Amino acid sequence: MSDPPKHYTVTAAAEALGVTRFRIWDLIKRGELTYTVNPLDRRSKLIAGVDVARLQEFNTKKLAT
Repeated sequence: MSDPPKHYTVTAAAEALGVTRFRIWDLIKRGELTYTVNPLDRRSKLIAGVDVARLQEFNTKKLAT
């Protein structure tokens, strides 16, 4: 299995988790996802890849039960 990306854009994180961009912003506000400002484009945010992977794993386990 390959390692997850270090960072996701908001759109890519939403696609990876199967949710909307609005849900990603909600998860950020609730502290469940962390982000950094993109150094190449200060307007965009980069979501931590480990956070996305953690939520993907949680969703997989939740669906399995």
